[in-house]
This record gives sequence, C-alpha cells and structure tokens, in this order.
Amino acid sequence: MHGWVQPTLGGDPYRTYLAGQSMGGHGAWIFAAQQPRLFAAVVIVCGYAQGGAEQAEISNRLVRQGVAVHVYHSADDSVIPVAASDEMVEALRRQAKHQAHQADRPPPAKRLEYTRYLTAPGPPMPEFAHLIGHGSYELAFRDASLYSWLLQHECTRCKERPLAAWRPLGKDQGARPRGAGVSPY
Repeated sequence: MHGWVQPTLGGDPYRTYLAGQSMGGHGAWIFAAQQPRLFAAVVIVCGYAQGGAEQAEISNRLVRQGVAVHVYHSADDSVIPVAASDEMVEALRRQAKHQAHQADRPPPAKRLEYTRYLTAPGPPMPEFAHLIGHGSYELAFRDASLYSWLLQHECTRCKERPLAAWRPLGKDQGARPRGAGVSPY
C-alpha cells in the first residue's frame, strides 16, 4: 500500500484506515495486529476472533500499537453472534487497563468505541436478505459520526522506516521489540 498506492494516487500515510465486515472483520483484526505502523484506526463490523488466545494476542498488539478501534455489531445478528464482539471489546478494555496500569497512567479516551445495535437489517442483496441483523454495515457506514471519529486518529509511527516486518499471530509471546515503549490506547 505504502509502496505504490500512496505515492501514485495520493493519501495521508498518517490516516490509513482498515475496515472489515463478518469474515472480513476477522481478517481485519488479524491484519491490523500483524502490521504495526500501518493503520491509524480499524473498523470492525460483525467481526470475530477465533478463541480466547487469538482475542488476547490481537488485543495485546492493538493496544500496544495504539491503534484506534471502532466495533459495530447487532444483537439480532443471525450469522455471527454479538457475543463475539462483546468478548473482543472486553479483551481490548482489559488490555488497555492493564497496560495503562503498568505505565502508571490513565488509559486514553476515545481509542475504543463500540456501537451495539438492538436490530439491523439483513444485507441488501436479495439472496442474503434472510441473514437478519448481519447488515450492520448498512447502519455503520451511513453514520457520519464514524467518519468524524476516524479523522480524530492519526498514526504518528506510520512513516517510520523501514516498515515493520510481518508478525504472524502466535509468534508474539508477549515480547516487545527492543526499545519499544507502551503505546497509549
């Protein structure tokens, strides 16, 4: 992305955002966690993590990296249970509190937002309309406050060179790169 898209088409390297819905939300959690210094914020709609270990590692990395996260999910989602987002948001909150305590400072505000709808439509495509509640993106991406929230977040570490190496999940072991401090979340 930084190699061709931004130099060729323009863009602000401090304001690169990632969004994913459903299975794409799962991928966005993982990709954002694997790519420090690439995203200022992540938007997850009806996403999930696969189990407690994956939740813990993703939340640890995103909080440590200081990536802002906005999660959207509907309580009536018939595809991905809303508990998947509830649990991930709780893991992020616990991790932020833990890292703030270790750094002896209060956790920064507005790094984590969670919009939990009571109901949402199914996707607008007729063949998927029966997936009640799984069209939360229809509500999320029409909400102007999402874009205001995104623009509040910059990635001050995103122009550092060289770009961070790919760090697959499961390889973290809680270690921090040498010289790295605790990032605010």
